[in-house]
Amino acid sequence: MGGQASEAYSVENYPGYDSISGVELMRLFSEQAKKYAPKIIFSTASKIEKQKNIFKVFFERKLPLISKTVVLCLGSHYRELGIPGEKKFLGRGVGYCPTCDAAFYKDKTVAVIGGGDSALTSAILLSRLAKKIYLIHCLPNFQAQALWQKAVNKNKKITIILSASVKKIVGNELVNGILLDKPYNKKNLISLNGIFIKIGSRPSIDKLTFIPSPKIKKTGHIVTDYLMRTSVQGLFAAGDITAPSDKLRQIITAAAEGSIATASARDFLEKNN
Repeated sequence: MGGQASEAYSVENYPGYDSISGVELMRLFSEQAKKYAPKIIFSTASKIEKQKNIFKVFFERKLPLISKTVVLCLGSHYRELGIPGEKKFLGRGVGYCPTCDAAFYKDKTVAVIGGGDSALTSAILLSRLAKKIYLIHCLPNFQAQALWQKAVNKNKKITIILSASVKKIVGNELVNGILLDKPYNKKNLISLNGIFIKIGSRPSIDKLTFIPSPKIKKTGHIVTDYLMRTSVQGLFAAGDITAPSDKLRQIITAAAEGSIATASARDFLEKNN
């Protein structure tokens, strides 16, 4: 429960908490929601089809659900580097969730790829267990908050490599190194035990078929109005799937959009009897 928010090392911009882990905040969200006794189904939706004024939501190995409105809160999934070795070594040294897999790298050497908040906080988390962390970013400067930049600069376990890109992930049965596009300490090959890719995310709508389809931007985000209504009447959307690339994406903004979308769905039902 909670999607990528549950994997956040530390959430420090949600009202009421100076600092709280993503998994704990999502646990509290979940417990509060369950007090209202919703029917929770753990399954993957494959298609949403609208016939006249009724939606059918299709699932794997389950009968479709019938509804007069649908609110999409699909979130986002990790962006991939798209380099040789990334898919080959997935789960064997290549990962996207340090919160999930940090324990596997106790006293080992790992790399974190990225320059945003998630990359820097991942490096800080890994420094609690790993022997050494390479923090590699393709640009000359990080985009993360100053708080996290200061923290990684002070952390003696973290080695920062800027203006460099990983071109290939190498290994045998497991990852044993990465190849950079420029030398570091006179070598392009860095020996290590694992690599975590934290270069952002993209909206999770590519595996869901819509009939008819709502209007979607070139970035893959669903177009909504200020009431979180999509171009398909009765279909609403909230959270990361609606945010353009330059929009602030935080738990608080997703929660606010979810609240608006729910109220809009209720109003839609009332107005249409």
